[in-house]
Amino acid sequence: MRELSSDYLLPAGILFFKLLPAVFLWKEEEVITAGGSVGLDAFSASVLEYVKARKEVKESTLSRRFGKTVIDTLLRKGILKSHRKWTTQAVEENYYRLKVSLGEALSEELKKNDFPKREFARTGDRILLLWERREKALGEVARRAISTLREGGSSLILFADLGELTALSQMLSREVGKGVKEIHSGVSPKTLMKNWFSSCKEPTILLGSYIASLCPLRDLRLIALVGESLPGVRLKVGGGLDLRKLTLMLSKKTSADLLFVSDAPSVGSYLLVKTGKARLEGPPKNLPEVEIIKREAGEVLTAKVRDEVSEERGSVLFLVPKQGYSYAYCPRCDSPAACPFCGTFLTYSRKEGTLRCIACKYLNPDLSCPECGGDLQELGFGIEKVVQEVERWVGIRKSYHFATHPPWGRSFDIVAVLSADMLLSIPSYRSKEELFIYLCRAMLHARKKVFIQTLLSREKTFAIFRKKNLLSFYERELEERKKHHLPPFWRLVLIKTKRDIKSDILRELSPHIRTSLNVREGVREYLVSLRGREGIRRLKRLKEALSGDIIEVRLDPL
Repeated sequence: MRELSSDYLLPAGILFFKLLPAVFLWKEEEVITAGGSVGLDAFSASVLEYVKARKEVKESTLSRRFGKTVIDTLLRKGILKSHRKWTTQAVEENYYRLKVSLGEALSEELKKNDFPKREFARTGDRILLLWERREKALGEVARRAISTLREGGSSLILFADLGELTALSQMLSREVGKGVKEIHSGVSPKTLMKNWFSSCKEPTILLGSYIASLCPLRDLRLIALVGESLPGVRLKVGGGLDLRKLTLMLSKKTSADLLFVSDAPSVGSYLLVKTGKARLEGPPKNLPEVEIIKREAGEVLTAKVRDEVSEERGSVLFLVPKQGYSYAYCPRCDSPAACPFCGTFLTYSRKEGTLRCIACKYLNPDLSCPECGGDLQELGFGIEKVVQEVERWVGIRKSYHFATHPPWGRSFDIVAVLSADMLLSIPSYRSKEELFIYLCRAMLHARKKVFIQTLLSREKTFAIFRKKNLLSFYERELEERKKHHLPPFWRLVLIKTKRDIKSDILRELSPHIRTSLNVREGVREYLVSLRGREGIRRLKRLKEALSGDIIEVRLDPL
């Protein structure tokens, strides 16, 4: 935990508590106790007796049972009293005092049970990157986990998407019954605690979100991360902790096999393959035909796509990586309308009649520019406009499906990606990777053919899909990132400051720096490339030395 927390500039204790399930943490709650009982009607008296019998009851529990109005009235009159207290799950505690040091006692106990001290070393190739269609990949994960369980070992399978967890849980339950357990936010506190402690005592297949990662499984032999390139691998807790890094470190410490599962691997994970640290199985075989179609500005459906889908009698998936109807453009500001809180371009929904931020949920009910108050115009198109245009040109059929991302566990005869280059407009070094992963997933959902509409038909990423030479993307992207000092070769850190500290950064941190002025926040921003743990240590020292000038430090910001 100390090693991992230092990579994210966090105290080890804070990261530990952020990764623990909330059921184990103390929390402050408001509870109701009994007060006075003079001159009560029969119903109020029954409420009071209910509380007295239990000493303390949550207000929400009373409101559900007796009605909120009654409880509010009894609180106001002092018949019931409210106060706050710290609570945690009831646990059994036993205290022991050793006559020798803990290390000496453990060493003696191990010797007594014939466990000689030895170093565990990896043998052979223990990290596998599985690049396959999701259904087939989950089947392979299930096969390995069942085999490990039957050999007396445990498996920890973490998910970036809980939909995939449900599918694998059903698959495993049919084979091993109670041998599979779950730990995630959808599990009740009582069941979570039961699963946690039973997993320590007997070999288990444990499925979960990141909160399952600290469970001390008995004889852990297999760790799998399903959906390793999905956005969910970057946690909102723990300073943006990356589950790939967590599982790599856990595998190293426990000597367990590690399996990364993806329908389109990340560039960082492919680097493990290129450097000989992991083995690759994939890409998938029997890929559908791909056709790249040049579209004109403002065009939603090209004539080619209209003709093909109108003649297709099978299922068709229309994909566009944009929610709502469109972006909103302000002619007065000469730019897309942006969220005043996080800077994300706002989404206009004609169906809802709203202008909103899909990142931080900001809502602009006036449909006016947040910056200048001016009128807005439609810019680009989202899924609402796609539905409208398909209805206009070819009509809506039951076999037509619309989505912003390929739906899990389904395949279609034709997949039409209508605005692929929209992902290239994201101001990030990862924009081409995001486009590649999106198109890979679209391709794996098609049985016959994939149509990719784009304004940028000469973009090299599209040519890769036409030729189906998918591995060439990773080689080219890694070469570019190494040249420009970008991840996965370097780590990026965003530093926001009140004044110019460029000379301090150049002297103490790195010569690879990009400077900008954030007008919206009124701060200076420095995007710095760091290398290795020494770079993180230098960053920590700089942050402490310039604490009065540095407003924010964010690792891996893009």
